[in-house]
Amino acid sequence: MTFDFFIRLLWWLVFILIMWLATGCNPTPEIPDPKKVPTGKGKIYGELNERKMMCRIVKVIPHPELEDGYQCVYKHPKSDVYDRVTVGEHTMCPNNIYCDKR
Repeated sequence: MTFDFFIRLLWWLVFILIMWLATGCNPTPEIPDPKKVPTGKGKIYGELNERKMMCRIVKVIPHPELEDGYQCVYKHPKSDVYDRVTVGEHTMCPNNIYCDKR
């Protein structure tokens, strides 16, 4: 056995040790719970598929905060508060929508 054999053996041992430490120390990434991921939606009353109450359109107004946006204003049959939906163009407002249960 020569000196070169020990150098090569030492080099391979250091290499394997570095590779083992580099791959063994990384924690497994956690998968986020889909129920806790924010969706950007506001509070919704009732289930989306169970809305049977219709709201009728009252008017279409320019959005006060968006430059090219419009708001469709709908009359809720059981409330004095109007429902508002933001759209991109004034022609995108349907005449009737399904409202939430208040």
